[in-house]
Amino acid sequence: RQLQVSRYLAATLRVTAALTEAADADVAFQRLLPTLCTELDWDAAALWQADEHSGRLVHAATWTAPGVEVPALRAETGRSFGPGEGLPGLVRQSRAPVVLEDLWHDERFLRRAAARADDVRTGVAFPVLHGESVLGVCELFSRTQRTVPQELTEVLSHAGRQIGQFLGRLRAEAEMRSLAETLQRSLLPSHLPTVPGLELASRYRAGGGAALVGGDTYDVLPLPDGRWMALVADVCGTGAEAAALTALTRHTARAASAAGCPAAVLAAVNAALLRDQGAG
Repeated sequence: RQLQVSRYLAATLRVTAALTEAADADVAFQRLLPTLCTELDWDAAALWQADEHSGRLVHAATWTAPGVEVPALRAETGRSFGPGEGLPGLVRQSRAPVVLEDLWHDERFLRRAAARADDVRTGVAFPVLHGESVLGVCELFSRTQRTVPQELTEVLSHAGRQIGQFLGRLRAEAEMRSLAETLQRSLLPSHLPTVPGLELASRYRAGGGAALVGGDTYDVLPLPDGRWMALVADVCGTGAEAAALTALTRHTARAASAAGCPAAVLAAVNAALLRDQGAG
């Protein structure tokens, strides 16, 4: 029994190791199924994720061991499950692993005909949790009718929370990158103007390494007397504070360009920065 528990824990460590190498949440989910099945000797696995619009669990992926095919179960991937519906819905409702040792006769399993057709006998499913939110439900299937020990369900429950925390962090980082990219775009002109007699081009390449938002901006603005002003500004630092100073600099320069004098533009920017800096 201790050897069995040790094997379960080793499998969890391998799952965690596989996930840490994933670049994003989608890749992490793709690696989750084969690693779990291979390490724990299950024949097939399916992953169901919460749909953003309907809130129901929809199919995300199916994996089978080499030489194993489950065409009938694959044909059922168009289903969706609400809380309490089918094996995925039961797991989502309880937020805990659910074991169905006889899929052919357990009425809670709504795909009994498919299980018989694919000769799949036992199933266990566990939630992927981030806090109290169910990010997904993972099902494991065996062609051998087997008893699922409590130690395995406890390990799967713990693994589901670990995986959920990891995936939650990946998703949060992806959202942060998306917000940062949106903020960075707002600090740069969406396009360059057409200036008679000149050909304009620009390239922005951030030099801040891992920084999400840089403190750089550029612009090309018309002046009242027909001349044009090119602005290039670099704020020290990175992140939200630098972005705020960059926005202040750019918008102040655009407003001051009506004066038509470079010195006036720089004076207006300098005054705005001093006011923003405050005491000290």
